[in-house]
Amino acid sequence: MAGNYQRIFVALDGSDAQKRVAERAIEEAALHGATLKFGHVVEPTPPFLVDSVERTLTIYAQDLVPKFIKEAEEAMAPFVEQANDAGVFDADYQILVGDIRETLMEDFIKPFNPDLVVCGDRGLSTIRYVLIGSISKFVIEHAKCDVLVVKNLGD
Repeated sequence: MAGNYQRIFVALDGSDAQKRVAERAIEEAALHGATLKFGHVVEPTPPFLVDSVERTLTIYAQDLVPKFIKEAEEAMAPFVEQANDAGVFDADYQILVGDIRETLMEDFIKPFNPDLVVCGDRGLSTIRYVLIGSISKFVIEHAKCDVLVVKNLGD
């Protein structure tokens, strides 16, 4: 066993791969008898760019924040139930609004003080990686604990 993890934070991003990330974190929490916290950040400030053949349409996410929060709640609640079913009874989730990087570090990771962070690798295309960067890379560089990056293998 690599470490005896007592507090595991799971960064969920709403992608198709988040189920795999959550399940991997639940496995680790059950193995170590750890407290498990799922977190999701809704970022309202930057516009979403939707590509089309003729133009790029900009949709401002601020108007969509309540919808994103509701969708995140609906996606995360079953993970807490799944954790309970696996014997992880100290599990919960939280959704915050803010800058993804800052909110992850300052509002989730630092206060929770985990000894393991589990996040996903969305496998972004080169152009999207350049535009939005890698959250998993940011977490690896800034977290003061072990980080497990769950690869998106494209089921």
